[in-house]
Amino acid sequence: DKIGTAQDPYLEVVYTTPVFTYQCSDGIDNDSDGLFDYPADLGCTSATDNDEYNASTDTTPPTGSIFINNNSQFTNNQNVSLSLSAQDQSGVAEMNIANDNNFSLALIEAFTTVKPWALSANDGLKIVYAWFKDTLGNWNSVPYSATITLDTVFPQITNIQTTNITPNTAKITWDTNENAYSDVEYGLTAGYGQILDLGSSLNTTHTANLSSLSANTVYHYRLSSIDQAGNTTNSIDYTFTTSQSAIPDTFPPADISDLSPLNISQISVELKWTSIGDDGIQGIAAQYDIRFSTSPITAANWDSASQLSGEPIPIAAGISQSFYIAVGLSPNTAYYFAIKAADEVPNWSNISNVIQITTLANTVNNGGGGGGGGGGGTYTDKTPPSQPANFIALPADGQIELNWVNPADADFVRVIITRKEESAPASISDGLVVYEGNGKKYTDINLINSVVYYYGISAYDKSPNYSNLLVISASPKQGQTTIEKKDNTVDSCSAYSQFIHLYNKDKNEVENVSQCEADSAYGYNKHVQLDNAGVELYKKITDNRISILNDQGKYALAYFINFGTPTTKRLGAGERAGVINSYYYAFNRLPKSVSDWRDVIKIANGRWPSDKSQSAEDKAKTDIFKAVYLRAPDMANANDNAAVTIIAYGLRPVNRNLDSEKTAIITFKNIYKHNPASASEWDITRAIAYSGAKR
Repeated sequence: DKIGTAQDPYLEVVYTTPVFTYQCSDGIDNDSDGLFDYPADLGCTSATDNDEYNASTDTTPPTGSIFINNNSQFTNNQNVSLSLSAQDQSGVAEMNIANDNNFSLALIEAFTTVKPWALSANDGLKIVYAWFKDTLGNWNSVPYSATITLDTVFPQITNIQTTNITPNTAKITWDTNENAYSDVEYGLTAGYGQILDLGSSLNTTHTANLSSLSANTVYHYRLSSIDQAGNTTNSIDYTFTTSQSAIPDTFPPADISDLSPLNISQISVELKWTSIGDDGIQGIAAQYDIRFSTSPITAANWDSASQLSGEPIPIAAGISQSFYIAVGLSPNTAYYFAIKAADEVPNWSNISNVIQITTLANTVNNGGGGGGGGGGGTYTDKTPPSQPANFIALPADGQIELNWVNPADADFVRVIITRKEESAPASISDGLVVYEGNGKKYTDINLINSVVYYYGISAYDKSPNYSNLLVISASPKQGQTTIEKKDNTVDSCSAYSQFIHLYNKDKNEVENVSQCEADSAYGYNKHVQLDNAGVELYKKITDNRISILNDQGKYALAYFINFGTPTTKRLGAGERAGVINSYYYAFNRLPKSVSDWRDVIKIANGRWPSDKSQSAEDKAKTDIFKAVYLRAPDMANANDNAAVTIIAYGLRPVNRNLDSEKTAIITFKNIYKHNPASASEWDITRAIAYSGAKR
């Protein structure tokens, strides 16, 4: 029998059960006092003592702790979650929780580790107090406490200016009345598609320098500023037009050459390709056109092939864009697929490589379950996905922002939104389709103030089965130039399961996804069976460092190496271990809390961590940057800033460029006279490859 493990919980050692087992050496807490065996259990006089049930003389109250919202500093919601822990040799029985340091006003209740709680009213610093009682009636006389700041006031966005417009660049500036994080969404339509994150610094003045734009082109943009409590203010949709280029744009996007199929079922196929630019492989394309047919597709018959709907908005060149699903196909049928891309003119690329797939055949179902979506079986799905949740309309001047939460159903594909005036749409075909995709917000522009607009939203699956239409209405409001909303805490973590990275995600999504994945990693809290390679990775990370982690921290570390999270699986176990090492070199500690793990997830996705290491940044600026670039960094320069941040924290790129990495390795070797070996040296190499900083 397995009766024990080595000191490290991941390297299991199996012992043989002894012939005689005593209560004080049987590995069981027989008297339920929270202590196990001699000499830890005060009831045991020796390892061969058969009586663990000795009378207790315990007069010591429990020790414990209390945290609010996973030890967050700010909240915009009076309703919070308390995390409680308490230890006592006789066991913990009851607790008292209060918003005032007054034991008599608190309500005695059974001890629990998690409790919903309402803070006292009005904004400001809040303190919650906790008392704990053991099974012998000992209360701690001095309460444990936790603090959090309640802030329900939204930042105000003012003084929006667009300047320094050239054929390929533009500068957007704005102010907020309180410190806030900010980003700007921009693109050729109000669907945007691109996000420029201004970093993890809190500021009242905000500057976004947009680059790689197309000449003589109208760009839409929307500003977003979020304070520390999660109160978010969005601007309305604005536009600017880039300057005319001396040379007309006749250069189309590059041809897509790696269109490929994934996850073929009886009725659907997932399509994958690498995004291209608007001029060859530079910049960002404007739109895709995906076609399919039961006959081979050629350039000559392209127009006669059927066009799919809901194509994704193109992202930066060179990134795998693998989240388009073609639905409603017939079983056991050969299909051909191809794709083109266009820029803003539009100049269209040539037809991509043409792929041919055959959907799975329906087979006789001999019982034992329902129809299958893969691997054979009769496909009989008639059940639609759940309705989208929290569908809301936020009116502004000449436009309405729509927000929703996608269903968590495993076969959910996209939502479709229909707009109608004067009356509610009866179906998705009753009105104008304004949006189709798997996003969670859309801005409907060019509307007439005071007119009532009705919007119907439906989710569909691979069949496609459509959920019941959910209808809301709103009227644009003249003079309303900003939209206020609290951080979308209603989003369930399952709604983010489709995210495979955090590139080009807005700040709310980054925070929500990193929180969900950190909770998943740190909350796993059980043994992980590592293979030999995983054991070696784990040991290399924890050598001479393991003593600073409790068991939960060790489990989280093994979980992250072995399984990863949805946005870090692409890295592989070795690279995920490298992320942990980069975190250690930046903060001089291994991650040991949910907030630490949030930053690990962000670093793995190339996003700025919330925590800051001044020593790591100072070393990156004064020592490493100067050695590499032979000058001091200009932190106002985006490329220099990126180089320092990558060096300090080890941010991993989502879009890898092997040629750039090979060149960077050569540059590193020329400077340091050896190839990069440690995590910190690879962080320097990544900065050389991806920051854009120059000597």
